Amino acid sequence: MKIVRFDHMHVKPDDYDVFVDNLQKLIGHDVLMNMPMDDYGVDVAYDPFPIGVEAFRSIDPNNQTCSGKLAVSEKGVFSICYKVENLEAATKEMEENGWHKMEHYDNGQIQEALFDTKAAFGFYMELIEYPFDTFAEMFAD
Repeated sequence: MKIVRFDHMHVKPDDYDVFVDNLQKLIGHDVLMNMPMDDYGVDVAYDPFPIGVEAFRSIDPNNQTCSGKLAVSEKGVFSICYKVENLEAATKEMEENGWHKMEHYDNGQIQEALFDTKAAFGFYMELIEYPFDTFAEMFAD
């Protein structure tokens, strides 16, 4: 598997609104995305640059997706996301190493998969594939 680079991390803060406000002060602009993701039962605030962070909070404690369940139980840095050239090949390699895929996120050009690497690394690992150099380029227009 070829890991291209660190892409972003997922954080579940104690207070989502305070975290987002502080993050925006730190980076000097509004986060790129701050919205509910109803299918997964979470609110998400995301900004790819300069830090690469995605904060979340549970908005539906009964959501049965993997993300929904973990959003209720996890706290702090939840997962680290790495950009890969080929998510399908990387998924095969991750599973061959014993790290099963917990969830797949199909967002058109953006494909992500979350793996159960917590016992091995202390955090879950997400891999992402997209057809541009940096995620920020998608929003450059």
